[in-house]
Amino acid sequence: MSLRILTFLMILLIAVPAYMAGAQGSGYETIAEGRTAEKPAAGSALVKDGETLAGAAESLDIENLPEVDFSKDAVLVVVPGSPTDGAIEIKDVAGASGGGVEVYYTDDLTGPSPESGETSYPFIVLKATGLADASSARFVDVSSQGAVATGTSLGQESKYTNVLLATDNPVAAYLPLDRGNEWTYSVESPKGSAELTNNIVAESGGWSVYERFFGMSGVSMQVLPGGEIMTTSQGKTKPFYTDDVVIEYPKETIKTPAGEFSDVLVVTIPKGTPFWFKDVYAKGVGLISHEHESARGEVRYTLVRAKVQGRTYPQ
Repeated sequence: MSLRILTFLMILLIAVPAYMAGAQGSGYETIAEGRTAEKPAAGSALVKDGETLAGAAESLDIENLPEVDFSKDAVLVVVPGSPTDGAIEIKDVAGASGGGVEVYYTDDLTGPSPESGETSYPFIVLKATGLADASSARFVDVSSQGAVATGTSLGQESKYTNVLLATDNPVAAYLPLDRGNEWTYSVESPKGSAELTNNIVAESGGWSVYERFFGMSGVSMQVLPGGEIMTTSQGKTKPFYTDDVVIEYPKETIKTPAGEFSDVLVVTIPKGTPFWFKDVYAKGVGLISHEHESARGEVRYTLVRAKVQGRTYPQ
Protein backbone atom coordinates (compact mmCIF):
# COMPACT_ATOMS: atom_id res chain seq x y z
CA MET A 1 0.00 0.00 0.00
CA SER A 2 1.27 3.42 -0.87
CA LEU A 3 0.32 6.34 1.36
CA ARG A 4 1.68 9.82 0.67
CA ILE A 5 0.32 14.03 1.15
CA LEU A 6 2.09 16.51 3.21
CA THR A 7 2.37 15.79 6.92
CA PHE A 8 0.18 17.77 9.28
CA LEU A 9 3.17 20.01 9.98
CA MET A 10 3.22 21.00 6.33
CA ILE A 11 -0.54 21.46 6.24
CA LEU A 12 -0.84 23.43 9.45
CA LEU A 13 2.40 25.37 9.64
CA ILE A 14 3.82 25.84 6.14
CA ALA A 15 2.30 28.13 3.51
CA VAL A 16 2.08 26.38 0.14
CA PRO A 17 2.82 28.58 -2.89
CA ALA A 18 -0.01 28.99 -5.39
CA TYR A 19 0.05 26.78 -8.47
CA MET A 20 1.08 28.62 -11.63
CA ALA A 21 -1.22 27.48 -14.44
CA GLY A 22 -0.09 27.47 -18.04
CA ALA A 23 2.90 26.17 -19.94
CA GLN A 24 5.47 26.81 -17.24
CA GLY A 25 5.63 25.99 -13.55
CA SER A 26 8.21 25.74 -10.80
CA GLY A 27 11.07 23.69 -12.23
CA TYR A 28 9.48 22.68 -15.52
CA GLU A 29 8.52 24.06 -18.92
CA THR A 30 6.21 22.60 -21.56
CA ILE A 31 8.10 22.11 -24.85
CA ALA A 32 5.50 20.08 -26.79
CA GLU A 33 1.93 18.84 -26.46
CA GLY A 34 -0.71 17.32 -28.69
CA ARG A 35 -2.64 14.14 -29.47
CA THR A 36 -2.06 10.89 -31.37
CA ALA A 37 -4.74 8.72 -32.97
CA GLU A 38 -2.94 5.49 -32.12
CA LYS A 39 -1.51 4.43 -28.79
CA PRO A 40 2.10 5.64 -28.96
CA ALA A 41 5.00 3.26 -28.44
CA ALA A 42 6.46 5.82 -26.04
CA GLY A 43 4.67 5.96 -22.70
CA SER A 44 5.26 8.24 -19.72
CA ALA A 45 8.99 8.37 -19.10
CA LEU A 46 11.98 10.22 -17.73
CA VAL A 47 14.30 11.02 -20.67
CA LYS A 48 17.96 11.83 -20.00
CA ASP A 49 19.61 11.78 -23.41
CA GLY A 50 19.05 13.12 -26.91
CA GLU A 51 18.75 9.74 -28.64
CA THR A 52 15.93 8.59 -26.38
CA LEU A 53 14.19 11.94 -26.77
CA ALA A 54 14.39 11.66 -30.56
CA GLY A 55 12.77 8.22 -30.39
CA ALA A 56 9.97 9.52 -28.18
CA ALA A 57 9.42 12.49 -30.50
CA GLU A 58 9.15 10.15 -33.49
CA SER A 59 6.66 7.95 -31.66
CA LEU A 60 4.51 11.00 -30.82
CA ASP A 61 4.99 12.59 -34.27
CA ILE A 62 6.60 15.71 -32.78
CA GLU A 63 8.71 17.93 -34.98
CA ASN A 64 11.18 20.69 -34.14
CA LEU A 65 11.67 20.05 -30.44
CA PRO A 66 13.93 22.67 -28.85
CA GLU A 67 17.39 21.55 -27.82
CA VAL A 68 17.86 20.34 -24.25
CA ASP A 69 21.10 20.55 -22.28
CA PHE A 70 21.07 17.08 -20.71
CA SER A 71 24.06 17.98 -18.54
CA LYS A 72 21.68 20.19 -16.55
CA ASP A 73 18.11 19.21 -17.40
CA ALA A 74 15.95 16.17 -18.14
CA VAL A 75 12.75 15.67 -20.10
CA LEU A 76 9.48 14.23 -18.81
CA VAL A 77 7.06 12.65 -21.29
CA VAL A 78 3.51 12.22 -20.00
CA VAL A 79 1.15 9.90 -21.91
CA PRO A 80 -1.97 8.42 -20.21
CA GLY A 81 -2.24 4.64 -20.37
CA SER A 82 -5.73 4.78 -21.85
CA PRO A 83 -7.27 7.00 -24.54
CA THR A 84 -9.14 10.04 -23.26
CA ASP A 85 -11.07 12.92 -24.77
CA GLY A 86 -9.42 15.28 -22.30
CA ALA A 87 -6.21 17.25 -22.41
CA ILE A 88 -3.33 17.01 -19.95
CA GLU A 89 -2.69 19.63 -17.27
CA ILE A 90 0.39 19.41 -15.07
CA LYS A 91 -0.38 19.99 -11.40
CA ASP A 92 3.10 19.64 -9.94
CA VAL A 93 6.60 18.34 -10.60
CA ALA A 94 8.39 17.55 -7.35
CA GLY A 95 11.51 15.79 -6.12
CA ALA A 96 11.11 12.42 -4.41
CA SER A 97 13.23 10.24 -2.15
CA GLY A 98 16.16 8.40 -3.68
CA GLY A 99 16.78 11.07 -6.30
CA GLY A 100 13.50 10.45 -8.09
CA VAL A 101 10.92 12.89 -9.39
CA GLU A 102 7.12 12.81 -9.23
CA VAL A 103 4.74 14.28 -11.80
CA TYR A 104 1.13 14.97 -10.81
CA TYR A 105 -1.23 15.61 -13.71
CA THR A 106 -4.87 15.49 -14.80
CA ASP A 107 -6.25 14.40 -18.15
CA ASP A 108 -9.90 15.31 -17.60
CA LEU A 109 -9.81 18.79 -19.10
CA THR A 110 -12.11 19.52 -22.03
CA GLY A 111 -10.61 18.25 -25.29
CA PRO A 112 -11.78 17.42 -28.81
CA SER A 113 -15.40 16.39 -29.20
CA PRO A 114 -15.91 12.61 -28.88
CA GLU A 115 -18.89 12.65 -31.28
CA SER A 116 -16.87 10.98 -34.04
CA GLY A 117 -16.40 7.94 -31.84
CA GLU A 118 -12.64 7.99 -32.49
CA THR A 119 -10.25 7.65 -29.58
CA SER A 120 -6.99 9.48 -29.17
CA TYR A 121 -4.17 9.92 -26.68
CA PRO A 122 -3.11 13.33 -25.37
CA PHE A 123 0.54 13.86 -24.50
CA ILE A 124 2.72 16.57 -23.02
CA VAL A 125 6.52 16.91 -22.97
CA LEU A 126 8.24 18.90 -20.23
CA LYS A 127 11.78 20.16 -19.81
CA ALA A 128 12.58 19.58 -16.13
CA THR A 129 15.14 22.13 -14.98
CA GLY A 130 18.03 20.86 -12.90
CA LEU A 131 16.96 17.20 -12.99
CA ALA A 132 19.85 15.76 -15.01
CA ASP A 133 20.71 13.52 -12.03
CA ALA A 134 17.17 12.27 -11.43
CA SER A 135 17.18 8.49 -11.01
CA SER A 136 13.54 7.72 -11.80
CA ALA A 137 10.11 9.25 -12.37
CA ARG A 138 6.67 8.42 -11.04
CA PHE A 139 3.57 9.68 -12.84
CA VAL A 140 0.33 10.13 -10.85
CA ASP A 141 -2.99 10.87 -12.55
CA VAL A 142 -4.88 12.84 -9.90
CA SER A 143 -8.03 12.91 -12.04
CA SER A 144 -8.56 9.20 -11.30
CA GLN A 145 -11.85 8.34 -9.61
CA GLY A 146 -11.72 9.46 -6.02
CA ALA A 147 -13.27 8.13 -2.83
CA VAL A 148 -16.63 9.61 -3.78
CA ALA A 149 -18.39 9.08 -7.09
CA THR A 150 -18.99 12.04 -9.39
CA GLY A 151 -22.67 12.60 -10.18
CA THR A 152 -24.13 10.44 -7.42
CA SER A 153 -26.56 11.57 -4.74
CA LEU A 154 -23.92 12.02 -2.09
CA GLY A 155 -25.04 12.54 1.46
CA GLN A 156 -25.58 10.27 4.40
CA GLU A 157 -26.26 7.04 2.48
CA SER A 158 -23.58 4.39 2.90
CA LYS A 159 -24.16 2.91 -0.57
CA TYR A 160 -22.58 6.05 -2.03
CA THR A 161 -19.56 5.85 0.26
CA ASN A 162 -16.11 4.40 -0.40
CA VAL A 163 -16.69 3.27 -3.97
CA LEU A 164 -12.99 2.39 -4.09
CA LEU A 165 -13.65 -0.58 -1.83
CA ALA A 166 -14.75 -2.35 -5.01
CA THR A 167 -11.09 -2.25 -6.10
CA ASP A 168 -9.89 -3.63 -2.75
CA ASN A 169 -8.57 -0.24 -1.72
CA PRO A 170 -7.46 -0.63 1.91
CA VAL A 171 -7.47 3.07 2.76
CA ALA A 172 -10.90 4.36 1.73
CA ALA A 173 -12.70 2.58 4.58
CA TYR A 174 -10.64 4.55 7.11
CA LEU A 175 -11.24 7.91 5.46
CA PRO A 176 -14.97 8.31 4.66
CA LEU A 177 -15.29 11.45 2.53
CA ASP A 178 -19.06 11.93 2.22
CA ARG A 179 -20.58 15.34 1.93
CA GLY A 180 -22.12 16.17 5.32
CA ASN A 181 -19.51 14.32 7.39
CA GLU A 182 -18.20 16.35 10.33
CA TRP A 183 -15.52 15.80 12.97
CA THR A 184 -14.90 17.91 16.09
CA TYR A 185 -11.61 17.68 17.99
CA SER A 186 -10.28 18.93 21.27
CA VAL A 187 -6.92 20.62 20.82
CA GLU A 188 -4.16 20.70 23.43
CA SER A 189 -1.08 22.76 22.58
CA PRO A 190 1.42 25.16 24.19
CA LYS A 191 -1.11 27.90 23.39
CA GLY A 192 -3.79 26.24 25.55
CA SER A 193 -6.97 24.25 24.93
CA ALA A 194 -9.56 24.71 22.20
CA GLU A 195 -11.95 22.91 19.86
CA LEU A 196 -12.06 22.85 16.06
CA THR A 197 -14.29 21.18 13.48
CA ASN A 198 -13.51 19.69 10.06
CA ASN A 199 -16.55 19.36 7.79
CA ILE A 200 -17.14 18.32 4.18
CA VAL A 201 -19.64 20.55 2.41
CA ALA A 202 -19.42 19.58 -1.28
CA GLU A 203 -18.20 17.09 -3.86
CA SER A 204 -16.62 18.20 -7.11
CA GLY A 205 -15.17 15.95 -9.79
CA GLY A 206 -14.34 13.14 -7.36
CA TRP A 207 -12.88 15.52 -4.75
CA SER A 208 -14.46 16.05 -1.34
CA VAL A 209 -14.41 19.74 -0.45
CA TYR A 210 -13.98 20.88 3.15
CA GLU A 211 -15.46 24.06 4.50
CA ARG A 212 -12.71 23.99 7.14
CA PHE A 213 -9.84 21.53 7.52
CA PHE A 214 -7.82 22.12 10.71
CA GLY A 215 -8.50 25.81 10.42
CA MET A 216 -7.80 26.05 6.68
CA SER A 217 -10.36 26.79 3.98
CA GLY A 218 -10.27 25.68 0.36
CA VAL A 219 -8.99 22.15 1.04
CA SER A 220 -10.17 19.19 -1.06
CA MET A 221 -9.31 15.52 -0.62
CA GLN A 222 -9.64 12.19 -2.42
CA VAL A 223 -8.25 8.65 -2.26
CA LEU A 224 -6.72 7.28 -5.46
CA PRO A 225 -7.22 3.63 -6.48
CA GLY A 226 -3.67 2.79 -5.37
CA GLY A 227 -4.39 4.00 -1.83
CA GLU A 228 -2.70 7.40 -2.04
CA ILE A 229 -4.52 10.17 -0.18
CA MET A 230 -4.36 13.34 -2.26
CA THR A 231 -5.18 16.88 -1.23
CA THR A 232 -5.53 20.20 -3.01
CA SER A 233 -4.86 23.39 -1.04
CA GLN A 234 -4.17 26.91 -2.26
CA GLY A 235 -4.02 25.65 -5.84
CA LYS A 236 -1.45 22.92 -5.14
CA THR A 237 -2.22 19.20 -5.49
CA LYS A 238 0.00 17.04 -3.29
CA PRO A 239 0.11 13.62 -1.65
CA PHE A 240 -1.00 13.86 1.97
CA TYR A 241 1.88 11.79 3.34
CA THR A 242 5.55 11.64 2.44
CA ASP A 243 7.58 8.50 1.65
CA ASP A 244 9.03 8.07 5.12
CA VAL A 245 5.78 7.35 6.96
CA VAL A 246 5.20 4.02 8.69
CA ILE A 247 1.77 2.41 8.23
CA GLU A 248 0.37 -0.14 10.68
CA TYR A 249 -2.92 -1.84 11.58
CA PRO A 250 -2.33 -2.53 15.30
CA LYS A 251 -4.49 -4.94 17.28
CA GLU A 252 -5.49 -2.45 19.95
CA THR A 253 -8.45 -0.38 21.09
CA ILE A 254 -8.17 3.40 21.04
CA LYS A 255 -10.38 5.33 23.47
CA THR A 256 -11.53 8.90 22.80
CA PRO A 257 -14.46 10.97 24.11
CA ALA A 258 -16.23 10.03 20.84
CA GLY A 259 -16.02 6.30 21.63
CA GLU A 260 -13.80 3.22 21.64
CA PHE A 261 -12.41 2.04 18.30
CA SER A 262 -10.69 -1.31 17.75
CA ASP A 263 -10.22 -1.40 13.94
CA VAL A 264 -7.62 1.31 13.38
CA LEU A 265 -5.01 2.43 10.88
CA VAL A 266 -1.94 4.23 12.29
CA VAL A 267 0.35 6.45 10.22
CA THR A 268 3.46 7.83 11.89
CA ILE A 269 6.99 9.16 11.52
CA PRO A 270 9.50 7.41 13.83
CA LYS A 271 10.49 9.39 16.90
CA GLY A 272 13.84 11.11 16.81
CA THR A 273 13.13 13.03 13.60
CA PRO A 274 12.85 16.87 13.61
CA PHE A 275 9.08 16.49 13.32
CA TRP A 276 7.38 13.45 14.80
CA PHE A 277 3.66 12.80 14.32
CA LYS A 278 1.12 10.04 14.76
CA ASP A 279 -2.29 9.84 13.06
CA VAL A 280 -4.89 7.25 14.07
CA TYR A 281 -7.85 6.48 11.79
CA ALA A 282 -10.84 4.34 12.78
CA LYS A 283 -12.57 2.25 10.13
CA GLY A 284 -15.82 3.89 9.04
CA VAL A 285 -15.16 6.99 11.16
CA GLY A 286 -12.00 8.76 9.98
CA LEU A 287 -9.22 10.49 11.91
CA ILE A 288 -9.75 10.03 15.64
CA SER A 289 -6.38 11.21 16.94
CA HIS A 290 -3.42 13.28 15.80
CA GLU A 291 -0.37 14.26 17.81
CA HIS A 292 2.93 15.79 16.85
CA GLU A 293 6.14 17.10 18.37
CA SER A 294 8.26 19.83 16.83
CA ALA A 295 10.34 22.81 17.86
CA ARG A 296 7.09 24.59 18.64
CA GLY A 297 6.12 21.98 21.23
CA GLU A 298 3.65 19.12 21.54
CA VAL A 299 0.17 19.29 20.00
CA ARG A 300 -2.65 16.76 20.32
CA TYR A 301 -6.02 16.55 18.54
CA THR A 302 -8.58 14.10 19.95
CA LEU A 303 -11.99 13.35 18.44
CA VAL A 304 -14.77 14.35 20.83
CA ARG A 305 -17.81 14.03 18.54
CA ALA A 306 -18.60 13.36 14.90
CA LYS A 307 -21.32 12.81 12.33
CA VAL A 308 -20.24 10.28 9.69
CA GLN A 309 -22.51 8.58 7.13
CA GLY A 310 -25.57 9.55 9.18
CA ARG A 311 -24.19 8.16 12.45
CA THR A 312 -23.32 10.34 15.42
CA TYR A 313 -20.43 9.76 17.81
CA PRO A 314 -20.44 9.08 20.69
CA GLN A 315 -23.26 6.69 19.96
